[in-house]
Amino acid sequence: MTFELIHVDSGDLSLDVEHPENQRKLPTLPEIVAAGAKAFGLSTNDLIGLRRFQNIAKARHAVTWVAREYLKESFASIGRALNRSHATVTSSYNRAEILLERCPGFRRDVRQIFENLGKSCYGTVQPGEQQ
Repeated sequence: MTFELIHVDSGDLSLDVEHPENQRKLPTLPEIVAAGAKAFGLSTNDLIGLRRFQNIAKARHAVTWVAREYLKESFASIGRALNRSHATVTSSYNRAEILLERCPGFRRDVRQIFENLGKSCYGTVQPGEQQ
């Protein structure tokens, strides 16, 4: 099984493919949602609920990005997990790409999701770069 990992190197998020030391079971989408909620100090119910406060929206953006980039989940399946439409999730992913480039705090929060999942980090690829 091969998969991608996210890494923080000199403050930038990066992806590395097929690192042999980390070939283990991938987290599930609900585990990523839970890790995202924890990283942002929220509950999973906050992430799947109807509220649209900025802190909750940013957490959804981060969870969407991690699920898409790390698990290669479809926008539709991420939407089902977050109780959102695929169009909303697509917009959320695009917003996450912008935040990753512009906001060090958001990058830190995304790193925290990976730490909550217990993942190691390797490599150097800019956020948003497609494999």
